[in-house]
Amino acid sequence: MQIFYTWNIQDSNLFLKQILQNYFHITEYILKQNIYGKKYILLPNDTTPIHFSITHSKCLLAIAFFMDIVGVDTEYINKKIPVSILRLLTEQEKKECTSNYNFFKNWTAKESFIKLHGKSILEDFKHISYSNKKLLYYGESMLCHFQFIKIKNIDDIYILAICTMQEINSIKLIEIKK
Repeated sequence: MQIFYTWNIQDSNLFLKQILQNYFHITEYILKQNIYGKKYILLPNDTTPIHFSITHSKCLLAIAFFMDIVGVDTEYINKKIPVSILRLLTEQEKKECTSNYNFFKNWTAKESFIKLHGKSILEDFKHISYSNKKLLYYGESMLCHFQFIKIKNIDDIYILAICTMQEINSIKLIEIKK
């Protein structure tokens, strides 16, 4: 897995194009999406999809590429926990969300799962719970794997959640500076 990130927030489609050109030498591609809206890339005359997921928060923009579907989400964890969201958590989740870091770990796990499949956060968020390192969707345990990475920029701390269907053996973080 490769994750490219920048602190110079820009248009995510332009960042995707820049990464594809400069690091994968891909200049021609077709941006497609599945029935849920999950985007992927096809090269001309090839049916093998290139899987990616894009996320941003405050100053951080990141794109993950993986051999299978992937969902990533990031949050700036120095901000206040939204009280309206706390009310949506299960009792077990509330017990585990004793700090900003734990709350945003929970939040990003859920969002990265939604992004893994291309589902709707408005429709699906209330049906997802994440506790004891397991994600439940409509009460059923989902077979997915999570990795969490802290990324720091000066005094700002972000959490990046990665959700995949396969275990991740290694993650290469690549910072893109302008």
